Amino acid sequence: HGRHFTQMVTPPGSRMPAAATSTGRALLSQLSDEEVIARFHDHWQAGPANSPQSPEALCARLAEIRQHGWSLARNESLPGISSLSVIVHNKHHGETVALCLSFLSQESEPGFPPALLEALRATATEMTDKYGA
Repeated sequence: HGRHFTQMVTPPGSRMPAAATSTGRALLSQLSDEEVIARFHDHWQAGPANSPQSPEALCARLAEIRQHGWSLARNESLPGISSLSVIVHNKHHGETVALCLSFLSQESEPGFPPALLEALRATATEMTDKYGA
């Protein structure tokens, strides 16, 4: 492990299907399966090969996210890049946002450095505490 910087660029205004990103899936995990199916029923677009290929596959992935409390995308938006996302709630404003970190993909399981997930969760907790979420 070293400190090597990798430039990841998503041009301003770029959009990705919510089902094909860790951030989108983290946010979608806040909905029920019924709400997800209704949202995608008439206009499902399959994303990259590593992302869910149907609304049912998306719901299965969302169940895992709900259980673990985090979302992982591996080689989905950009080849060789993965991302982890967690949810931050602000009960005072009724807002839910996702906090995401991107990094070079890892082939070995679990697919991310565990310390990265710990740091992301700690930051989300700090944000929750600081901003009254």
